[in-house]
Amino acid sequence: MLPDKVNSELIFLFASVINEIQNGPISSAHYKLAKYLTSNDIILTFNWDTLMDRALSEVTNWSTDCGYIVKPKKIYRNGWILPNLEEKKSPKLIKLHGSTNWITSPTIVKKGKPVLSQASSPETYYVFESTVEPFPAYEGRYMAGYEPFSYGYYPPNIPDDPGISADKGYMFFSSTLRTPLRPKVQGDKSGLTSIPLIIPPVKNKSYNMYGSLFKKLWEEAENSLVKANQIIVIGYSFPKTDIQSNNLFINAFMKRDNLPKVTIIDPLPAKIVDKFKYEFGIPTEKLDVYDQYFTDNFDMQMLFKDD
Repeated sequence: MLPDKVNSELIFLFASVINEIQNGPISSAHYKLAKYLTSNDIILTFNWDTLMDRALSEVTNWSTDCGYIVKPKKIYRNGWILPNLEEKKSPKLIKLHGSTNWITSPTIVKKGKPVLSQASSPETYYVFESTVEPFPAYEGRYMAGYEPFSYGYYPPNIPDDPGISADKGYMFFSSTLRTPLRPKVQGDKSGLTSIPLIIPPVKNKSYNMYGSLFKKLWEEAENSLVKANQIIVIGYSFPKTDIQSNNLFINAFMKRDNLPKVTIIDPLPAKIVDKFKYEFGIPTEKLDVYDQYFTDNFDMQMLFKDD
């Protein structure tokens, strides 16, 4: 795990860049894909962006209330509200490394160990969806002008949680971005300081920091791979440092009674094809490979054709 302050700054940097990139029209490629999905489909993603979230929300009955498998404590829709726990028929979205619109508390040091600063259990998390009014944020630094599922640098502060105090001589948060584009402001700063809930791309990932949250997500992901008739891999390169994702597929395929059809979409698919053939045990006749980028020009219908 990275040192506390470095880890927080890294998370904010990643989330800020992604929020700026995705703050625009709905991604055409994700929109077109979402139109083909049904309530029987499950999307596993290692990405933090909300491109798929927004497309699903626009095209299907999917919602942040129940669509992430794990239920958030509250959702920000122009104010904090409780999630609607009534299940709807829609695809499910499992985000195995968190999401820029998932919110948790920063870490503090207690008895020499990093822990979340929230008083609620560590698996408790919140979701930002949209706003038309300023929300309470760190130092009152709300920024306007963002599409749903995106926000400016600091997410909404966590409501109704007094937090826990740090050990003497430690602070739970001290990162402040000051540029001409983000001058110091004096807006509403009520609530507990928050931070995006994403797992940075380091070798030793801090899943256990969040209690049972990621344990449940990875278990659900494995179950979905065990049951799937078709698995479509879009642009994921299976990096060597991501040992857990590699084991996810191995463990799932070992539990299967049959082999799924696997479709791979990647401009340079050779290494991914070799992984599925020689590490995961998927024979050539079960593989469909498209050596191209996943863009709005991709023929989505090819992915869902009947054999």
